[in-house]
Amino acid sequence: MQSTVSAVEQWTNENKLHLNADKCKEMVIDFKKAKHQFAAISINSKELELVDNAKILGVTISNM
Repeated sequence: MQSTVSAVEQWTNENKLHLNADKCKEMVIDFKKAKHQFAAISINSKELELVDNAKILGVTISNM
């Protein structure tokens, strides 16, 4: 996953855009009983906050 985020980060830099790591969150949705442990994702060397739910345009998305 980090390689994909890094590719998006590189694309935004090349196109003079900015990813704000403070406004980005990480949510893992895993349907297995034994939950996986994934490596943290970072943008601009800042680790993203891991959340259980997020509200986007008035819609709450939850990993439960």
